[in-house]
Order: sequence, then structure tokens, then C-alpha cells
Amino acid sequence: MRSDCILGFSFLIIGLTAPFSLVPIKVQYICGLMGFAIIFWLFQPIKLEETSFLLIAGFLFTELTDFEDVLLTFSSDTPWLIIAGMAISISLIESKIANLFALNIANLLSKSIIGLVLQMHLLGLLTAIIVPSGLVRVIILLPLGKAIAAQYGEHQKCELQKVILLSLTLSTVVGGFGILTGAVPNMIAAGLYTEVTNIPVTWSNWFLWMFPSASLFRVITSAMIISIIYSGKFGVLKKNGNLKKTKFDRKQYWIMAIITGFVVGLFTDSIHNYSPLQVCLLTILAIFSRPIGPLPIKSIIKVNFGFLFYVVALFALGDAIETSGLVYYYKSFVVEIFDSTDFSLPLRYFVTALSPVPLSLFMDVAAVAALLVPIFVELAPSIGLEPYSTMMALSLGTSIVFLPYQAAPLMLAYSSGDLPKDIFLKILGIVSFVSAFLLYPAAIVYWLVLGLV
Repeated sequence: MRSDCILGFSFLIIGLTAPFSLVPIKVQYICGLMGFAIIFWLFQPIKLEETSFLLIAGFLFTELTDFEDVLLTFSSDTPWLIIAGMAISISLIESKIANLFALNIANLLSKSIIGLVLQMHLLGLLTAIIVPSGLVRVIILLPLGKAIAAQYGEHQKCELQKVILLSLTLSTVVGGFGILTGAVPNMIAAGLYTEVTNIPVTWSNWFLWMFPSASLFRVITSAMIISIIYSGKFGVLKKNGNLKKTKFDRKQYWIMAIITGFVVGLFTDSIHNYSPLQVCLLTILAIFSRPIGPLPIKSIIKVNFGFLFYVVALFALGDAIETSGLVYYYKSFVVEIFDSTDFSLPLRYFVTALSPVPLSLFMDVAAVAALLVPIFVELAPSIGLEPYSTMMALSLGTSIVFLPYQAAPLMLAYSSGDLPKDIFLKILGIVSFVSAFLLYPAAIVYWLVLGLV
């Protein structure tokens, strides 16, 4: 048996048998189940959704959550918003728009390494706006990046592929945190905030609060680092001269028009009052409705509906931790920190933003969002903060990812073997450091200047 399986099952067995008399039984349950999930999600000896299903079953068995709460999570917006994003991405693959895109932009691709890095970062960021799932974006962009690299000469293609894939991956994942539908932790935070307060979080308002710091400036930082690392390794980039430009057909133009309407719908949600989920569902209906739409409904079966179990498991994790009593201990710890110090208002938000970082060393930032958002939203008034801005500050913290296992899309790219791992880790580390100690303090000042807090 694999060592990761042995370690994961060891956590599970010790947790469920609860052998430590001085530790509350439910605390041992949650620690065992969390240890099992972290190991199996990180090393994936079985499929992600299978681990998630076992985790949900463990919560039900130990009575850390109940079946009704699980069903309520399945009926909430967030899991289906992610599935909707997968369906939209499938339309891009099924219609071969992604492959044709690489062929048709060949003439627009820069002949300098800095220009190419900027172009790829812009492409990754735009994809984060269009496709509401980091995992799906990485799945699309890895083959697209290879196709773009193939537009260059044979002697440069191999090394350029690394540059292109680094740029696309980092820009679409890191940049996605500033967009409500761009990262799972964002959707979880927004969903839990709405669940606690009954106040919806709009796509456009999130964009106003988060996009400058969590997306734009971090993507610029990533582009600068990659340009510095690789600028001395290339001269003028030479493209292939024998590639034929291919025209998009009517069906592909129709899909691109629908997706354009989808993006406009997300940007204007505060005007038409349709939620991001409703905009996604209308987009799917328009695409997968042949003969009216361009694609048949049967194409949707290629969506990975099993991923629902992962998202539901993250929500269930938050409920289970609260039931176990860990939430009480954490609340007491947080209140003691704020009560024992005389932090200014900006510093309170900064400390709140950094609070997810230690926990993210042990679990996916999506799970951290599921754990911390309900706690801090409830505590916000007692520590002198507003619930909404507190949720936003926490979301800054859950966007600080400096190791691949902290975010599933990064882990997918890291394990693909297509990226230079040492450079990948270096860039993640620098971007996270700059985010935590430069961009995010500036973001809090930006909130204050605009009167958001």
C-alpha cells in the first residue's frame, strides 16, 4: 500500500477511535477526518470526488453534520455555479474554439519575450473572467499554451512553452481571486456570507473591492518576475511561417457571441438583478439547445458532476468543525487577540486578512474560507469591524497561495510535469509575499479612501 494511503488511513483510524481521554471526542473525530482528507486530496491515491464522498460519509457517521444540511448544500448556488462554469468550458472544447484560437492569433503574438509574457498574462486574466472554475481554466489553458508555443520556431518552442504555461497558469489562478466567480474560495465565502446574513454578494461589487489588488496588480507582479527570469534567455522570437490561418465557422461565432453576452451579464448583475448562477444557467441553455443553440444537450454529460462532492465536502467541513467545538476555541482565541491589543481600524482588517494564512498550510484555501467566514462574520461587530468588509478581508487572505496544494488548480498544473517546478514555486512565493505585505495593506487603504469601510 502507498505511504500516503497508510498515513491518511492512520489519521482516519486514530480520529474515529478517539483514544485520547483528555481531548473531546468530537475534536478527535474532526482532526482525524481532516487529516485523512488533506492527505488524500493532496496526493490523490483515489479520485478527488471519492475522497470527498468518504469525508461526507465520515461526517454523517460521526454526527458532525446531518443529512439535511448536506442536501441543503447541494441545493445552494455555489456548487452549481462551478458546474455551470465547467459546462461553458466544454462548449469551448467541443466547438474547437480553443485550438483555432491559437492558430488565428499567430500574427498577433509578440516577437519579444516581455511582450509575449504580457500577452499570456492578459489572456489568463481574461479567461478568469469568462470561465468560473480555476480547475477548468487550467485544463483548457495547458493545451492552448502548448498550441501557442507551437507557433514559434522549433529551436525556441520547448523553452517558450515553459514561459507560456507559467504565464497562463499563474495569471488565471492568481488573477481569479479578484473575481467572484474566478476562484472556489470566493464563491464559498460569498455563499456562506449570504447564508449567515441573508445579504447577496454581487459580482460587480466584488470586482470593485477585490480586482485591483487581488487580480490586476498581482498579475502584473507575476508578469514582471517571469520577464526578469527569462528576458536574458531569448533574443528576437521567431515564428513559424508555414501555418495557415483558419476561419471560425458559424457555430463557433454563435458560441463566442453567447459567451460575450455571459460576460456582459456578469458585469451588469447589479442592474438586472440576476445572480451569477442565473446568468450561467441562461448561458448554458442558450449554448446547449440545438437546434436553437449551437450544441446538443448531450454534450453536457462530459461535465464532471462528481466535482460537486468536493464542493459540498468543503461546506460540510465548516459545519463539522463548528459541531466539534473547534469553532468555540478559535472564537475565544480571536477575541482575546483583539481585546488584548489596541489595533487601529486598518490594522484590524490587515490582521483579519492574514488570519487564513497559517490554516492554509494544512488545507486548501477553499476549506479555509469554509471554516473562517462564518466565524469572522459573526465576530465582526464584537471586534469593531463590519461583517461584509470582514468577509472581503478574509478573502484577501485566502488568495495568498505560495504552495501548490493550497489551491487545486495550482496543484493540477504543478503535477502535470509541463512547468519548471522550482521557478513555479519561486514565483508563487514572491507574489504571495508582495501580496501580503504590500498590495493588501494598500488594498485596505483603497477601501478606506473609497469609503467602503
